[in-house]
Order: sequence, then C-alpha cells, then structure tokens
Amino acid sequence: MHSTRSWVILIAFVCLGIAAWKVYQRKAASPATQAKRDPSSVSARASQKEKGTQATKACEHPLCQSAQAIIRASLNADVPAGYTNRPGAYITPLRQDLHTLTLRESQAGKYTLRLESTSPQGQLELGDIELSHFIPRISPLAQSHPKLRSIALIQQELNRNQTNHPLNAEGDTLWLANNCLRRGLWEVGLNQSAKTTFHAWFEMPESSYAMLFNRINAVLYTEVKDDLSNYPQLNGIEVPLEALRQIKKEKKRELVNHIQEAPAQLAEQRKKTQLLLSPNLKSYKDIYAAANQPIRTAKFSEPGFYNNADPMQFDLQWLAQPTHAFERRVYNAATDTPLTELEIQFANGHRLLWAIADANSLPERSQPPETINELSQITFGIGTPVIYATAEQREHTKQHPRANYLMLLDASGKHIDNHHAGLDQAYVWRQRHGDELSWHVWIVSYERIFIAAHIEIPTGDTSVAQH
Repeated sequence: MHSTRSWVILIAFVCLGIAAWKVYQRKAASPATQAKRDPSSVSARASQKEKGTQATKACEHPLCQSAQAIIRASLNADVPAGYTNRPGAYITPLRQDLHTLTLRESQAGKYTLRLESTSPQGQLELGDIELSHFIPRISPLAQSHPKLRSIALIQQELNRNQTNHPLNAEGDTLWLANNCLRRGLWEVGLNQSAKTTFHAWFEMPESSYAMLFNRINAVLYTEVKDDLSNYPQLNGIEVPLEALRQIKKEKKRELVNHIQEAPAQLAEQRKKTQLLLSPNLKSYKDIYAAANQPIRTAKFSEPGFYNNADPMQFDLQWLAQPTHAFERRVYNAATDTPLTELEIQFANGHRLLWAIADANSLPERSQPPETINELSQITFGIGTPVIYATAEQREHTKQHPRANYLMLLDASGKHIDNHHAGLDQAYVWRQRHGDELSWHVWIVSYERIFIAAHIEIPTGDTSVAQH
C-alpha cells in the first residue's frame, strides 16, 4: 500500500517538473526575453510585406516599444587649451567640470539631456532632444534594391551628423553629433555666441543605437549591422542605377573647368585653412599639378579630432580632365519622384553622378554664392543628411526626406570610395547670363577642408530641369 502511494507521488512530481520545464522554455523563447538577453538582436524577423513598407513606418516589435529609458555615458572632454590645430572659434580654458551625459526618454523618441558637473552650479539640462535625427534612416529612394540600401546606410554613418539646439535667446547652443569615424562615436559641445566653451566625446551604447534604428526603419538593426559598423567596404559595389532611376530625357553637354580660378572658400573652408598641409595651392590648376601630388590634409582621427601629424594624402590630378557631361531628367519609381541628374565624366573613367528633386527651386544667380545657404549641399550617398543643421531643420528633413544622391563611379559603374579618393560633398548652384543658364558644381574635398574643383555645365535656355 505504502509502495503504491510512493509511486503515485513520484509520478506526480515528475509530471509537475515536465510542465514547469515547458513553461520555462516558452518564456525563454519569447521575443521579450530574447531582447533582454541581447538588446541588439531580435529572434523574430519582419515579414516580406513589412519589409516592403516605407522606412519611416514605426517598428511594432517589443524591442522598439520597450525603450532603454536611460542612456548614461562618461564624457572625455577636450583639454583646456583645445587640441592642437583645433579649427574654429573657442573660448579657453574649455570647461573641464562636465563629466557625465545622461539621456532620459520622456516620450517616444524624445529625450531630456543632462550634463552632470563636479559643481552643482555647472549642471545643464535640455529637453526634447530627438535622437532619431542622428540615426541612419534608409532613404525612400534606396528602398528598391539591397545594394542601394547598403550604400545609403554606409554613407549616412560615415558622414558627420551634427545638430544645434538653442539654449537661450542670446544664441547659446548645445550641439550633439554622431561623428563620421565609426558607429558609436558621438560628441557633445556647448557654444556661447558661436564660440565653443565645452567639447567632449562619448560612446553611444550599441543597444540604444539598435533600438533607435529599429524604430525608424523597416529592417532590423541585426540585418544591416555590417553596413553600420566599423568602416565597411565602399569600393567595388556594383551600383544598380536602373533600380535607382529611369532615364526619361538626356542631353550631352560640353563643360568648362575653371582651373585658373583661385579655389572658392565658404565659412567652413576659411575655418579649416590650417588643415590643408600642401603649400602654394593658389588655383585649381595648382591642386592638379603633378609636382604637388599627393595633396596632404590633416586626418580626422578617433575619437574625433584633426591630426596634422598623421596626414591624409590624395592624388587629385584626375580632376583636371573632365571630358563632358550629361544632363538628364530621371524618375525614381519607389517614391514617384522626378529628379534632375547630372553626370560629369573624366578622362580616367571616373564618373561623378548627382541628382536633386528640387532643381527648379535653386535661384538663378548672377554671382557665385557667398554662404552655404545660397546653394544646394549634396553629401555622398543616397538621401544623406547635410553635415550641420538645427533641430528645426532636422525635423523638416524627417518629415520631407532629402530626394538627392551623389556617387563617384568607375567606368564600369562600380562604386568608388569617395572618402579615400579625397572628396566629401558637392556644392551645386545655377547661374544665368542673359538667355544662357549654367549649372555650377564645386567639388569639395575630404572633410570639407577646401574646394577642389569648379566645373560649369552650360545648358543654353533648354535645361532638362525645366521640363
């Protein structure tokens, strides 16, 4: 009798153990549990239907909804005198009391930023920081092909994204930047009347970056992590131009290379004069002269400073020989967007290709621009944001994504890494002389240190942008 009762009790305990084990397995396999174990990855994958939606669709996965409410990072402040050859205006000694940055989410995507100080009077807090402005957002133009998506993401992470936030009516600002060296390297600074009083570097945690990325894109961070980490290979990517745009109209154009001119300078180039290490470059012709190669500039180095002692070197002779241009009216089917595209071909086979959707909104100037706001800035990539902007401008871009692209290709149509080729942006403007309208492009060097070329493309009075 006792033996039978013992067997019954033993069997009951075994059954309870099996049931508990099954409950544990179900809980361990749930997305929420997986997200807690590895915040940068998610076991579930978006369906094919979800992947086809716009990049701005809100992510509904639990990882996106259960945001990391607090981001906390130690600050690595610049030295009191500012690092050697630091460009721009700043007030010394730079502040050393701010040691920790905290970002606390107040509502979806909005954070309150706090800079903690060794002095209670030195603390600073600013609300309504939209962190999604600093995270690569796949351009709608690049949705139709994975290679276009890769180019768009790589270039967004490899180009600086700095945003100014007003602190008071006197013009003091706090700026935040996702810098261009590798994913996770960010910067924060304070400006007083446009002069820097504090500058520091910090690490954005990968888990927070992944959560923010998943919220604003239709693909998960884990699927594109290789495009966003370290320095992915940009050379040799076969660019599917047919997926990017359809050519509706094309005209071959002659061009003018203004090699005798003194290189143009806007505010950023004037600020960075000491970062151009090659001497006696008094004209574009000097920039291309064989005797002056390689052109040397300061190197932007980790965690984010210009280093004259370890320069970058570029051979820019090829810019002396543009052969002709094509002006095109093209169409992006993914966004139902017409664009004006111009391609400049060079004797060595290089092709500089750029396009903008709002060509007719560019003013027809009689003189070259004097400020950056008087032209169209195009950063390499597809829909890459401008380097510097205000929070208000970033919000406008979020609501109205930039419909443009800029790429450097070889003769076979493969992508060339513009960063290693020594190029950073194109500044585009239009000029009218009587009945003749011309496109002008200033090709801007690595880190926007100098303007490396001025090429004009006359279109007569029949620019394809007007049709």
